[in-house]
Amino acid sequence: MTIDFHSEVKTSFNRAAKSYDAHAFTQNIIGQRLIERLQLVTTPFQHILDAGCGTGHFTKILRSQYPKSQVVSIDLAYNMVQKASKNKSSWLQRKPHVVNGNIAHLPFQDNSFDLIFCNLAIHWTKIEDTLTEFKRILKPEGMLSISLPGPDTLCELAQTYEIIDPFSHVNQFYDMHDVGDELQKLQFQNAVVDMEKITFEYTSVWSLLKDLKMTGVRNIHPNRRRHLSAKSRLDQLIKAYPKNAIQKYPMTFEVIYGHAICPQKSTSTSSLRIPLRVI
Repeated sequence: MTIDFHSEVKTSFNRAAKSYDAHAFTQNIIGQRLIERLQLVTTPFQHILDAGCGTGHFTKILRSQYPKSQVVSIDLAYNMVQKASKNKSSWLQRKPHVVNGNIAHLPFQDNSFDLIFCNLAIHWTKIEDTLTEFKRILKPEGMLSISLPGPDTLCELAQTYEIIDPFSHVNQFYDMHDVGDELQKLQFQNAVVDMEKITFEYTSVWSLLKDLKMTGVRNIHPNRRRHLSAKSRLDQLIKAYPKNAIQKYPMTFEVIYGHAICPQKSTSTSSLRIPLRVI
């Protein structure tokens, strides 16, 4: 399973904050599909959390889609939070409420939210910790809506690197059964977990690698190479990377979507948790 290298992940996304929006095509496509699934739900959401909000792209969309709701967003990377805090909805002209914090240790009271929206963030954490926290802060009958990459994500990159050296260059990802099992363990109701594969096409391997780097995607595999790859190894990668029928370089994302309802819970007396930084 993916290991939570907390400080490495935070550093990577802090560095990517300035470049993220210009390169987050993949993240935006997947997040938009998650938003579209929410549009099938007629239940009103009074309090919404955008968990792992990045620069606030989907916080803005959620505020637009649910104008009568209070939308709060949280992200591990402080630089991302700074950008998200400036991402106002022009028609609202209200500063968003953005918190700097870890989604695996959320600084919110129990039963605080009617909806948690989490696009491509859970896989940077231990899934059992994060889903437990999501259950804690969701109100009974509140909705959880998540997306995360599955095991075949970046399969072309992983398979090409296997030809070059013995190290792992792509993270291990949870599969659909892991997600379903964790939701079941936590007694989430009406859980629906499904998967699709989306293939993006690039004109060069360099542009593919650049999009990954500029959006903070980092290899935290335990078997990863501990120093930078030599230019000769990157040249080998470019030469060996497969092209498709139209001479483009494919990048596959296996996307897992999960939707579930929070069960009824026993009365909790846990105290208020205060975030370290609120922007």
